[in-house]
Amino acid sequence: MLQTQTTNSDAQLRFQAHDGIPPYAETLRIRATDSSGSSAADTLQIFVTNLPPALTYLPDTSLGKGGSLSLNLASFATDPDGDIAKLKWSISDTEQVRASIDDTGLLHLRGPVDTPTYIETFRGCFKNAN
Repeated sequence: MLQTQTTNSDAQLRFQAHDGIPPYAETLRIRATDSSGSSAADTLQIFVTNLPPALTYLPDTSLGKGGSLSLNLASFATDPDGDIAKLKWSISDTEQVRASIDDTGLLHLRGPVDTPTYIETFRGCFKNAN
């Protein structure tokens, strides 16, 4: 079932879509008619959202030869309509550093032992797992 946020003053319902359902809006026209034929009508707007998560700037980090480092990526992430704990993480663009991200968003880096000092930039991404 979709989570609901109602706003009585402007006749709107807001639902959070599950992953894979694109956002959309729909307007329903609702009419009530009594037994004598008198009626009243109004509209109800329904919004289904699935806003993307955001990752703030990750700090540049130095890693010595053979060194290791762990960084909690969840502290740099926000999800306006979801739970950060449900994000799925992935990583790409590493060359020599061994990098992995566990299910909790903890980034593990390990530098190679047999190369000179260098700088490496990586890109991480994530998506909702609702």
